[in-house]
Amino acid sequence: MLPLTFPILRTLSDGAFHSGEDLAEQFGVSRATIWNALQGLDQLGVRLFKIPGRGYQLTDRLNG
Repeated sequence: MLPLTFPILRTLSDGAFHSGEDLAEQFGVSRATIWNALQGLDQLGVRLFKIPGRGYQLTDRLNG
């Protein structure tokens, strides 16, 4: 997990879809860096929808 993972999760916690391009611009990194930061979350019990053309969305809201 990368240091960027938790800030991205905070952004995704609004329940909306966020494109990799928009997230990359927001955090000043490449789309590949966003993708890498989100890898392995399922092992932590965090599940994402990853839909081409729409972006990323948490399947469940995060608590806390």
